[in-house]
Amino acid sequence: MVIARHEPNNDLLDLRAALRAELAAGVEDLRALKRWWRTPPDERPAPPPTRSGLIDLPSAKLRATLLHLGLAHTRGRLHLRTWNGRPVATLTAQAQRLAHELACLDQLLMTMPALDEAWRARLRVMLSRG
Repeated sequence: MVIARHEPNNDLLDLRAALRAELAAGVEDLRALKRWWRTPPDERPAPPPTRSGLIDLPSAKLRATLLHLGLAHTRGRLHLRTWNGRPVATLTAQAQRLAHELACLDQLLMTMPALDEAWRARLRVMLSRG
């Protein structure tokens, strides 16, 4: 018996490689921001430079979560079982939640969003392909 195996296309493989590279860089950003964040406020120097340009820890964490969510989704896996107390039990629900978060980032016109426009567009393309 031959079992058909689904091979991902090159675009998907390229997206996964880009997500992994971005996540690796994000780890360094998070480490630097966490060190800075733990310093007492009166003793803190200027925020460390980060590859993403983010200078606050919550935005950097959101960026890492969204990138991990995108990577898990490309593999057909759930990244989180709940998001802000709401269940995410299926891949469809995960895709809807990721699309919602990307739309929320589009609304942040006055602040720097956790993902820039290029990454939001790449993740939307991935979601549109199913």
